Amino acid sequence: MPGALIGYRKDDVFASASAGVTVDHWGGRSHLTATVSKLDRGKAHFTLADLNPTQLEAGYGLLDVAGGHIRPLLGGEAGATLQYRASRIGDDERRTFGRFPAETLRGSLAYGRAYANGIILMAEAGVVGIASAYLGTTVERARPFLKGEVAWQLPRGTVLKAKLARDIQLADIDDPLGEDVRTVGLSLEKALTEKLKVTLAYEQAQSDWLYYDYRTRTKSLAATLAYTLPKGATVALEYSRLVRRENDKAADFKVDGLAVRFAGSF
Repeated sequence: MPGALIGYRKDDVFASASAGVTVDHWGGRSHLTATVSKLDRGKAHFTLADLNPTQLEAGYGLLDVAGGHIRPLLGGEAGATLQYRASRIGDDERRTFGRFPAETLRGSLAYGRAYANGIILMAEAGVVGIASAYLGTTVERARPFLKGEVAWQLPRGTVLKAKLARDIQLADIDDPLGEDVRTVGLSLEKALTEKLKVTLAYEQAQSDWLYYDYRTRTKSLAATLAYTLPKGATVALEYSRLVRRENDKAADFKVDGLAVRFAGSF
């Protein structure tokens, strides 16, 4: 509205439950894990009194089932994984918000090893396929899956990490259906004391949307100060800066964020 800056407050509720089983046999370990999660979007309460509370985005449910086998190989461990994921969108929210369900199936092989010089390597590669009644006929259904990380343990409690990933995401996306996301990242962790740690991280992600012919590029920089409490709980203070570039230049934006996080088991 011309001359009016409209803000809003809303509360989203996210819940997740998972169960898994691991069996030792055939010279290694087989595992099966199932996770169900759900995000309910709250209504936006606007700062302009004449606007009624309104839901702005669709919620979703997500089913994730993964199984595989891991066994020793060449001084490290090798494994194979099969993963199925499915998003669920309510019929009324599909029509209202233009958000649609999809399914992915991924098969991959992985290898990991720790070396004597303090380097830990993990690499995984495979193929991920996507299916949906709302997917266009010209969209590529099968795409590469990649996940790799190298960690180097340096002197004085310092760890340098580099990562590379590519996967199809169905949750926390901007596209109505799914996104093919390629990510590279670099981080440096430093233990200041036995309980205090600082982390600097840089990440760059390129996302190709699957419902629309559209793509985004995101760069983020984060600095985190984490403190370990008794019984392994942690509290962290994080500053982040995010820069988004899109096909539509008018949609580019920057975000500065400050977050406090607490995590622990009780």
